[in-house]
Amino acid sequence: MNNKVWIYADLKQAECMVVAWEGPVPKLKQWFKDGEDIHTHVCRLIAKTVQEHKIFLPNQLFNHKPWAEYSKSDPERDSPSKNTVHANNYGMGKRKFGLITGLPERYAEMIQGIYFALFPEVKTGYQAKIDKIAMTTKEIWLPNEPSRRLQFFSEYNDDLKREMYAMFAQGTVGDLLIDIFNDVWDYLEGDAEPRIIHIPISLPVPIKLQVHDSIGCPIPDDFTAINDTCKIIDKISKSKILRIGGDELNIPMDYAVGRNLQKYHKCGIKCSSNCKDENLDGLRDWIIDRGYK
Repeated sequence: MNNKVWIYADLKQAECMVVAWEGPVPKLKQWFKDGEDIHTHVCRLIAKTVQEHKIFLPNQLFNHKPWAEYSKSDPERDSPSKNTVHANNYGMGKRKFGLITGLPERYAEMIQGIYFALFPEVKTGYQAKIDKIAMTTKEIWLPNEPSRRLQFFSEYNDDLKREMYAMFAQGTVGDLLIDIFNDVWDYLEGDAEPRIIHIPISLPVPIKLQVHDSIGCPIPDDFTAINDTCKIIDKISKSKILRIGGDELNIPMDYAVGRNLQKYHKCGIKCSSNCKDENLDGLRDWIIDRGYK
């Protein structure tokens, strides 16, 4: 990786977008259309509910500041707010939700209740549609082109429903990423045949890494090379239109660039990490035609 950097292209909040469109969940859907950070908005609305109804939570959770002032830098934004979105979209029980957030079960259940009160269509729309399928055919057709059938065989119970909630969104995003991956490969390498091997770094093509809903490309550390590659990926990803819940959905890509795959962090006077986590070679947000954010 001498004189090279990673381009890390990530489908932005993709699974949650699929849930918002399929529900549909109007509030989440509008935030996505407006380009807002939904996890920050969810954090603020949970904090608003907690503060206005004087709900007690441990460690003054959601009570550290006025609800409208919560931002990406606040710990509640990631946990439990971000956890709340993903876990409860997929029907996670209160015990497991408490385990992943570190909250006692009774308080985990409170936050779950607040989330479903704020976004009832997650239950009445997205989950209800899949519940009907779980009780009958147990057969899901993903909205990608071409579509793919997922057949489930377990007996009808909560575990089956959770599996199907997750697989509709995760399968849709997974197939979308494969589609983007293949088209980027064709664009950059022409007739080179893809190979699936155990050591991705040895692939003889620009795409060396795929993690969850992201792809990674090592590129010469040059503005034009980085920017042109991001443009290619962006053009291809914008051509992929899903039709979900009677509406069209294009899931945007976010780009970050760095010499390693950890997040960029520069310590300052007020840094809570006391400079232990400084990583000047880590991934930094990249804006097409502008460079590092």
